[in-house]
Amino acid sequence: MDTKTGSSSSTDATMPPSEFTLFPQLPLELRLKVWGFALTEPRIVKISCKKGFTDIGRRITEYFICHNPTHPILHVNQEARFEGLTTYSYVPFFQTTSSDRYTYINFDYDIIRCPASVLEYLGPAEIKAMRKMVLEVGDAAYFGHFHMDTIVRMKNLEELELLSEHGLVYGWDKNRDVLVERLTNDFQGARFEDPGWRCPRVSIVNIKTGGVAGVIEGGPLLEGWKIGDDYPEDLV
Repeated sequence: MDTKTGSSSSTDATMPPSEFTLFPQLPLELRLKVWGFALTEPRIVKISCKKGFTDIGRRITEYFICHNPTHPILHVNQEARFEGLTTYSYVPFFQTTSSDRYTYINFDYDIIRCPASVLEYLGPAEIKAMRKMVLEVGDAAYFGHFHMDTIVRMKNLEELELLSEHGLVYGWDKNRDVLVERLTNDFQGARFEDPGWRCPRVSIVNIKTGGVAGVIEGGPLLEGWKIGDDYPEDLV
């Protein structure tokens, strides 16, 4: 009992500690497990880019902008940083020749979120490594025209979420969801063009409500089919 306030100090004794000062004394194996648990927690990493022009007027990305801080574990101490950069392969991505900026990413765990317009500026390293992605779609009518080629080149992309920036778009028939139809047709068209393409699982989401408006199940239409093979008659 606190003689000045009359309150009990037993509550403080049951409060969980905010620090664990004995952590450095734990066996190395346990410390590495703790770092590993923290390093494999999925993150949504928001990326945008600063666009510019070359001397001859060609559009380029001057640099990419990451709107998340660097993974905090990489700043704890040398042991944690070494574990993150080696065992868990956090490496620099989103680099350009005109800037020394970069972002540490592990595509096994990190989900990249960006405007769809950023796709055309991604480099070969990002296109090859991308596994999970969230795209903010500003204009569904031209999404396929501008972006499907890049998505098809992402051979390791497993999951893709498309966020409708302006909500769902409806035509004269209120029972038809034009936005979902357009986006679905873009992906189906790419699949019929290359039946062997391993399409990611695609979710079409209303950015205002968070509701899922449509889903395209992933996978190829014809396992093992390659460009140059006879086109399957049942897909004609």
